[in-house]
Amino acid sequence: MGELIRTWWPILVLVWLPGAIQTIMTVAITRAFRRLDESHPDDLPLTAGEWLKREIGRLGLTGWLSQIVTDGEAKASIDAYHPEHGVIQLTADTHFKRDPMHWAIAAHELGHARFKVALPLFGRFMVGMVYVKRGLVAVALALVFGNAMFALPHITDIALHMFQAAIALHLLVLLDESVASTLALRSLRASPEMQPSHMRSARTVLTLAFSTYAIGFATRAALLTQWHLIVDHTKVPAVPPLYHLTTAGVVLAGTATVIATFYALNRIYMAFRLDGTTPKREQAHTFLFQCALLLFVYLVWNHRADAQWAHYVMAAIVPITGWFIAVLSLPGAIFDLVLFDRIAKRFHVDPTDRTRELRRDHEAGKTQRAAGNVAFAQLIERSEAVPRLERRVRELCRLCYVPLVIAFWLS
Repeated sequence: MGELIRTWWPILVLVWLPGAIQTIMTVAITRAFRRLDESHPDDLPLTAGEWLKREIGRLGLTGWLSQIVTDGEAKASIDAYHPEHGVIQLTADTHFKRDPMHWAIAAHELGHARFKVALPLFGRFMVGMVYVKRGLVAVALALVFGNAMFALPHITDIALHMFQAAIALHLLVLLDESVASTLALRSLRASPEMQPSHMRSARTVLTLAFSTYAIGFATRAALLTQWHLIVDHTKVPAVPPLYHLTTAGVVLAGTATVIATFYALNRIYMAFRLDGTTPKREQAHTFLFQCALLLFVYLVWNHRADAQWAHYVMAAIVPITGWFIAVLSLPGAIFDLVLFDRIAKRFHVDPTDRTRELRRDHEAGKTQRAAGNVAFAQLIERSEAVPRLERRVRELCRLCYVPLVIAFWLS
């Protein structure tokens, strides 16, 4: 165990580092936002939600956009623009606030909407890009984990190029955020209620929000400078020696194969079903399948040592890369639980100054919040009911473990 920790600790630290930096940034930005919020009284004549409605009308986007407000009773209460439905969602804290910081948040989401309404193909591309980026990362991770077993030439280099491509695609997110903030500032400048002090605070808020994306991008890009650590762990193969299953192992592999077969048939059905809705037990089915696949890969990965077998194993790892990351993240998670998160919580503050005006408007908007929660639930249902091309491709890509299953039983 000591040798394992000594060998792998740099990689364990690298896996933990992005989350730790994100936590530190969240705490720092939250405290900065709270100070800004407290520096301005809630004396603007409109709430952020009311301003947003007025601005949508001023820009002639009433037919293109709608808005909802959600609270803690919703499935997810966030400030976001949902391009598939043309809906801007604001949290209750943002919607009912009468200060320039929350106007800026509403303006930023409106900026996203304006950008995607003006360039609908870009909005569609951004949705597809999310799936592509996730796919690149999943395959790259599978190649790295698989090559730690087989040490095939050039595989680690291919994984590096995939990570680089995923990071390059993330630049489009920074572009989207930058354009949204620029358009937000234009809308705020066009509002006669915004004084110079208001604009300074709004600009600061938008800069802080952008920094979370920029620092996240920089952190992950910087991690690639330590790629030599991955190269070092993929130089020496773990096979041979080869191992063959006992009778009990064959029974376990057979059980896992049955589960994986039913899951494969379900993926094909899910990819082409007409309504596209997600079954209520989908998460439980996926968890059971991943456990079965994890067991199967564990049992058979060192059954052969040739390159073709290695490729089959790497492909089968793609749907379960999350489990490998969870194992590598476990030491960091323990450290966070025991020490890091406790320290971070001491510095955490509520980002919103809950003034008398906010409480008043929040209570007066009870009916509006309830309607928004219902509308958001319906929005989620509509999203799940549309079998988008990206979702269909994702479902079919989850079958990449099938060649390994077939090859094992044929051998």
